[in-house]
Amino acid sequence: MVSFTAFRVRGEVLFRLRLTDKAVTDLTKAAELDPEDAETHTLLERVHFQAGDLDSAIADFSKAIALKPRSAKLYLARGLVYAAKREK
Repeated sequence: MVSFTAFRVRGEVLFRLRLTDKAVTDLTKAAELDPEDAETHTLLERVHFQAGDLDSAIADFSKAIALKPRSAKLYLARGLVYAAKREK
């Protein structure tokens, strides 16, 4: 059985290689295996943002914020995605 860590690490590598579809697949699986990991949701947001899927990026940030409600950085980053969405 492949672990959460394997999916998360491979997803991050795929993201860095700009293989967004494959990165989304692995990071989504990692998020399913450990839905309480805010960092996975944040990384998944970055992949969605890179792919231009701003609605999914906002949803991922919202999940991360629910897990880490005291993280001002997450609120700011989600606000920037909302701003990018308005500019489209």
